Amino acid sequence: MKTISWVSALLLAGVASGHAADRPSPMPAPASGWSIQASFDLISLERRKGADIPIAPGLGTGDFNLGRQAGGDLRIAASFRSFGVEGRYLGNFDWHDQRTTGPVTAVFSNPTINFAGLPVTGQYVSDFSSYEINAFWQVHSRIRVFGGYRRFSVAESLAVNIGGLEHFAVATQNRLSGLQAGVALRVLDGADVSPAIAGLYGDVSGRIGRYDNADSLTTTTTGVGGALPFIAASESVRTTAMELDATVGYRLSPNSSVYVGYRYLKLQGLALAPENIKSANISTGSATIARADATYDGVFTGLRLGW
Repeated sequence: MKTISWVSALLLAGVASGHAADRPSPMPAPASGWSIQASFDLISLERRKGADIPIAPGLGTGDFNLGRQAGGDLRIAASFRSFGVEGRYLGNFDWHDQRTTGPVTAVFSNPTINFAGLPVTGQYVSDFSSYEINAFWQVHSRIRVFGGYRRFSVAESLAVNIGGLEHFAVATQNRLSGLQAGVALRVLDGADVSPAIAGLYGDVSGRIGRYDNADSLTTTTTGVGGALPFIAASESVRTTAMELDATVGYRLSPNSSVYVGYRYLKLQGLALAPENIKSANISTGSATIARADATYDGVFTGLRLGW
């Protein structure tokens, strides 16, 4: 949580804040035409489960409860009249859970690890972060378009402890980099409805990009007869990611607002740990990376300031 603490201190100290590149209606600019803006969101994000992959009798990935994890979204932008640039960091997410079954007699690796009846404990960990830099253009007071460069990092591991005597683990890493484009719309302005709710507003935004994904897979095995202790494979593939936001906010003053919202994020074609439990043959060392989609969604609340 060091990133969140640092960002919070930065904002409280009064370092530039305001509307970000995907917010369609900027804060009033000073007479010079220049403005500096920033926002910080606290997000409760869930890593949605994929297919239920069997690990051992009575234990599959569907049994893990990754729940919601808190993370941060920091945006800092500088603009001149209708044009500007923005930097954004989204991350600090770390999902994990551990489950035990047994006694059982097998773990469904490739090939299957067989043993006398023992308890089996599985631990699943998933990390996510991204950063980006965008240029934006305020086409209209209610329409903003933007585009730029973005990187993602998604790392996962699935570790299996067999009665404290044998261990088997799969780890994957995805490093995505590429270009994206998006649009933001102001769909509600309270001033259009009544002066009594002039500070109320609603925004929706979406972005999509194509990325090169340098992904990798490793397996480690200890205490298992006939199994190789370490196997590694890597590849580079093209993939797509999209993100959608819906926000309702209230302007406290011309230069500050608070808001709440919902976010949906989908990354296609990632190397994920559960889907790769059988991708490496622990006897021969051959490996072929399997890929699946990762979906995240959740709610956020934030503060926007600016001058």
